[in-house]
Amino acid sequence: MLSNPEATVKRMFFREAIAKAVREEMAVNPKVFIMGQDVGSFGGSYREFDGLFAEFGAERVRDTPVAEAATVGIGVGAAAAGYRPVVSITYMDFMMLGFDPLINYGAKLRYKTGGKMTAPVVVKTTAGALGQGVAHSQCIEAWLMSVPGLKVVAPSTRCARRGRWSISIISGFSRFRATCRWMRR
Repeated sequence: MLSNPEATVKRMFFREAIAKAVREEMAVNPKVFIMGQDVGSFGGSYREFDGLFAEFGAERVRDTPVAEAATVGIGVGAAAAGYRPVVSITYMDFMMLGFDPLINYGAKLRYKTGGKMTAPVVVKTTAGALGQGVAHSQCIEAWLMSVPGLKVVAPSTRCARRGRWSISIISGFSRFRATCRWMRR
């Protein structure tokens, strides 16, 4: 029983925690923007960016074509130029197409420049889609955990998800965000 009977706990889906954290960071930092497939008026493949397009507009919530390597590459370049991009890749399997810019440039830029430059990009993706077959169900976090300069984050609670999103966006490191499909609600 709660010590304060008027206090209530609000239920929040994972996707709502993501949207809330990103919204808060976008409100305080005009350099934070989102890019990916269906992130605009649709709000993301799992509605994890719902309402952000209406609130921040097409300049800060950008739909991209099906071109994962280019999307990650643009995100890494924007991060190196001082922006705080959040790149959304629908399924983790397609992240492999963006490995070159993420691993060889984004994650290692700090080391390549003796700490003079960083590329603090956040890449959000979904792993383990149930019933989707071989092209949408891989979990490749283990591959990425050994990359110097890249932080892999996979929070397991809604509260941790919201907090870790905020930390990811404001930190100076490249981050890879994994969401298991069965946990996305």
